[in-house]
Amino acid sequence: MWSNFEKEVKFIQTDSYLVFSESLYALLFKYTCNIVSSTINLPDVSLFDHLKTTAAIAACLYDVAKQNDYSSLNEIREFAKPLLLVGGDISGIQNYIYDILSKSAAKNLKGRSFYVQLLVDTIIQKLLNELNLFSSNVIYSSGGGFYMLAANTPDTKEKLEKVVHEIGKKILEKHGTGLYLAMETEEVTIDSIKNKTIHENWKNLTEKLNRQKRQRFKKQLVEKYDYFFEPTGEGAELERDAFTGEEFLENEKKISLKDTTGVKQVIKPYTEQQIRLGQLLKKADHWISADEELGIIDRKVAVEICELGIYHYFLTEKDLKNYRSRSHDYKGKIRIFNVNDTNFLDLENGINNIFGFTLYGGNKYPTDDKGEPLSFDKLAGEGDLKRLGFLRMDVDNLGAIFASGFTDEKRTFSRYSSLSRSLDYFFKGFINTIWEKEEYNRSTFIIYSGGDDLFLVGRWDVLLEMAEEIREKFREWTCHNPKLTISGGVAVVDEKFPVLKASQMAGDAEEDAKEHDIPNSSGKPKNAFTVLSMPLNWDTEYFWVKKLKNTVKEYLESGRLSRSFASKLHSHFANARIENHKITRLNVLWLMAYDFSRIAGAVKKSDEEAKSFVHDVKNWIFTNEHPELKTTNYHVFELINLAVRWAELELRTNKE
Repeated sequence: MWSNFEKEVKFIQTDSYLVFSESLYALLFKYTCNIVSSTINLPDVSLFDHLKTTAAIAACLYDVAKQNDYSSLNEIREFAKPLLLVGGDISGIQNYIYDILSKSAAKNLKGRSFYVQLLVDTIIQKLLNELNLFSSNVIYSSGGGFYMLAANTPDTKEKLEKVVHEIGKKILEKHGTGLYLAMETEEVTIDSIKNKTIHENWKNLTEKLNRQKRQRFKKQLVEKYDYFFEPTGEGAELERDAFTGEEFLENEKKISLKDTTGVKQVIKPYTEQQIRLGQLLKKADHWISADEELGIIDRKVAVEICELGIYHYFLTEKDLKNYRSRSHDYKGKIRIFNVNDTNFLDLENGINNIFGFTLYGGNKYPTDDKGEPLSFDKLAGEGDLKRLGFLRMDVDNLGAIFASGFTDEKRTFSRYSSLSRSLDYFFKGFINTIWEKEEYNRSTFIIYSGGDDLFLVGRWDVLLEMAEEIREKFREWTCHNPKLTISGGVAVVDEKFPVLKASQMAGDAEEDAKEHDIPNSSGKPKNAFTVLSMPLNWDTEYFWVKKLKNTVKEYLESGRLSRSFASKLHSHFANARIENHKITRLNVLWLMAYDFSRIAGAVKKSDEEAKSFVHDVKNWIFTNEHPELKTTNYHVFELINLAVRWAELELRTNKE
């Protein structure tokens, strides 16, 4: 590794300190992110995170010294709070991504999701440029939120206030009140770092951001009163975007395109931009981020987000070769990233450009014969029952882990960086390895995966299998750490069901899982997954129900049990009126005993196993006990009913 590192360092050809340091940053990420920084003192911090954090602190202290004309380290130490922890969080992301029409969802959803990620990346790069910071200054970036370190100087605060106002204004112009950027700061002392009490700064900053998000557009309300309080729109009088349903404003440009049936549709420019983003992402080998428009590259592969002055280009390997020789003139203003490929330096790369790599979860997706994203109708399957699944999962208690999950001697920025990067690495990088399996990549669609959460759409039963594997691989990724668990849920809907509503249902299923509790859990719920509206603990309930589901499915599919077994069980379950996990109408037990005896009597005489199973189910319900189910608040009847519903739904879904 050292030999390869030495060889690649020589490929960084530049006389620019910024270009050298940013390319070296990516190279150190590649080679040192899984090497410990010290086998004695810091065995749990990677060398990369240690280097980037100390570099960030050093750069900030240098700026403080320079702006205050300090000449020694002691003078800097006497400066009360030399560091500024800057936090940003975009709210409204979920509703923005999924508030589109179902008939156009497959075509628009991927690009729309990626657009939001590019917006966050653009804001971070804009801040780095304006504050003269480096990539190493970004401590944490996940989903719509990020934290970075800057020098605590009047100049920094003045620039920060100005650029945040500009960004907020541009977002409001482009997206109205749909998206909102909250930005706050927290001053940090040297003692906070030395004494490892930065969790207090982190917590204070998080609280400030949450407070600001509860007071969205506070400043803009005064500046643009008419915008917020005067009536807008014309209702049915105005034409609407065929994908988002948004009204066209007066004199707004309209773009025409045809759907799969040849019908003409009219969309807004940024809707077209997002569709194009999804298409470019699938083909791209390289992503160029530039601080000005590059006249050397075709505009068809270019995207500028919210007119913030950062331009993004998505190129194939062939395209990049055509532009390499002409990119040297943009010294330090071009960042060329390989997409999901760490081999980014070679002799052909040229000089004075920043090189690196980026991980992206879900840049590939299933397509039809024309190369278009597979429609939701096709993803739902071909059986007599077509059902689409919307899957959401995220890491449990991550905020609490950052705020108080480290022991007193381990609260350092480098550990925060290691934790967030390692999680991001799983969701942005390793998730692609899981998805590449044929059983997943033909019928699921990664809409978003990064930071500590993911959102997938696909055939409902395949999504359940993939969710299990994601959970199992995440346990391996975290070395089976009991404090790091993942919860989620699937919403099962018709393929034409509204995307926004389905995503909200998936979110509700995820929340139900996070609130799910079991006996003896010490008040620590979560570590659960919601199936058909029932949250199940991964360790004690989920796989018990799944095992029973498989048994019931085999009996029904082979005809060893009649379908009346399922219908009678559902009927008795409804009549039992279970409240607080207790049967309130006990007479249902005797009716069920009679019906199940008849069902068992109708089984072939030679099939003792099937007869025994029917009687076992009856006895489990009567006693509310099962030898393999020891930790649950549910009545066994609830779990058996779920298993039978699950089996029936699978039987009606066509298996490819």
